[in-house]
This record gives sequence, C-alpha cells and structure tokens, in this order.
Amino acid sequence: QLPETPVDQDGLVHRAAQKACSGCSHRSSCKDRRKLAALSGQVLQKPLLSAQELPIVCMKSGRFLAELHRTQEQLRSINASRRLQEEYRTAVVQQYSFLAEYLQDLSDSLTKRKTGDTPAYKPEILVFGNHPEPDNGDLCLRFPGPGNSYYVLLCDGMGTGMGAVQESRTAGSMLRRLLTAGFPPEHALRSLNSLCALRQRAGAVTIDLARLQTDTGRATIYKWGAMPSYLVHENGADTIGAPCPPPGLSVTEHRETSHKASLKQGQLLVLISDGAHDSETLRRCKAYNGSPGALGRSLMAHCRVTAEDDATVVIIRLNPI
Repeated sequence: QLPETPVDQDGLVHRAAQKACSGCSHRSSCKDRRKLAALSGQVLQKPLLSAQELPIVCMKSGRFLAELHRTQEQLRSINASRRLQEEYRTAVVQQYSFLAEYLQDLSDSLTKRKTGDTPAYKPEILVFGNHPEPDNGDLCLRFPGPGNSYYVLLCDGMGTGMGAVQESRTAGSMLRRLLTAGFPPEHALRSLNSLCALRQRAGAVTIDLARLQTDTGRATIYKWGAMPSYLVHENGADTIGAPCPPPGLSVTEHRETSHKASLKQGQLLVLISDGAHDSETLRRCKAYNGSPGALGRSLMAHCRVTAEDDATVVIIRLNPI
C-alpha cells in the first residue's frame, strides 16, 4: 500500500486567492494580491474565518473569504473521502483475514478422518409475532450449519415498515450464506458490521444468533445490539446478555458478545426483539409452567407492544432423539 499523499493546503489557499482576485476591480492596482496567494494553508483550519482574522488587509475581503469558505468545504470533503477509503481498505483486509482463517480451518478438517458424532438432539423452534412475517421488520431464520451445528437467527430491523423489513432480510440473507458456507459466527457478524459501516447504516439491524450443537446439547448465543435473552430452567430463569451498541458504528470496533449455555436438560432459550421486551419478561420466564407455547403467548400478551411496533418472541428447545 503506497503512502497517502498529503493534501496541499497551501495550494488550495493559492487557488482560492486566484479565483477571488481574477474578477476583482482592484486587481491591477492591488499590492497585496501576491501576499494573499502566499498565505499558509493553516488559515483553513479555523472553523469560521472573518475579515478581522485575515493577516492581510484586502479591499475586497468578502470575495476572498467566500472562496476560502468554499475551499474549507472542499478540504472537509477530501478528508472525509480519505477516511471512507481507509475504512474500505480496512474492511477488505478484514475479509481476506477471515477468508484465510476459514480456508485454514477447512484445510485442517480435510486431514481428520472422524465424520462427527451422531446428533442426539432435534431443535424445536417456536416463533410468535404481532405482525405477519411479510410485513414484520423482525426476521427469524432457522437453518442447519456444517456438521452438527444448527442456527437460529433473529434480525430486528430498525423502525417499522418496508425499510425495516428490507434491512432485516438483507442482513439475514448475508449471515445465512456465510454461516452455511462454514464461516465462524464471529467472522460472519463482523462482515455484517463492515457492510453496515460502509453503507453508513449504523443501527439498521440488531442481531441475536444462537448456534446449537445437536450432538452435545450446548448452545452459544451471539448478540450485537439486541435485547437480553433468557435461559429458562427448572429452577427459574437467567438473563443472558445486556443491551449494547448495534453493528455498523465502526469497521474497526467489534462489539459483539457471546454467551455459553446448555439445553440438554430441557432448558428453554428465549430470544426477543426490542418490541417484545418488557419489565415483566424475566418474571414471566420464571413462572414457566412446562409449555413452551404457553410461555411464548404469555410474553407476547403481557409485553408493552404498540400497534406500530414489531415484536417477536422465539422459543428454542432441544429434544432428545
């Protein structure tokens, strides 16, 4: 990667002076024209220039200041463009790094003769929503991954309406393709973060991703900007995760969290979107009476859901085969 060429701020000031002086009626008699053109580019660093801030007295200072203000906007655009290009470069480096690790893992797996343990559990997924799926900005996907892994993905699109629907479906489709291809969940989520950041769509979606191991009954819950989840067991319920910033704020900052849980003793994993979150959620989970369907309906009925807000509750259980 070649070193970035510095912006010639002195040249920008020189060009601004030329534009201001080219149509000035005092151009032929002005003794300060060359001094204006030789001003340091440091004058562009001041947020709002005024005639009193100019180190040279100009009879038509308004013309020169107008050109300087336009030049300041141009400099800001150049710097913003360079920052965006740097983010693109960082994102490309990340993707090659993810691909390299994925190919290394794939190469290592080719030397292993073991085909994997036989699945001992079958996932049971119940989804409850307050809006029909085509109009719901909350998208729930369920699909098998490589080996004995099984994924449950809840994407909550920002806001409501078709904009939220499109955002959740775009994110869900991308993550599904990466995960089914064998990408590690951490890499898939960070690829989505890069996409949101480069599209300037910070906060467009929040992500709840559960990776279930059908051979061991273990689960890993990945969260990025989503509401807390709940692990319901015979002794009550526990909260998993806490609210955090959504993906897309920065290419270089990774704010996803992961949590381990066991579902092999009949425990339930409850994922909820922000529209379904309520202060009573934990208490209702603790009052679980053995029916996953009843728990899902209870959470939907007693959360603070407005007619405009998308709300989804996902109940996950692993049943022995």
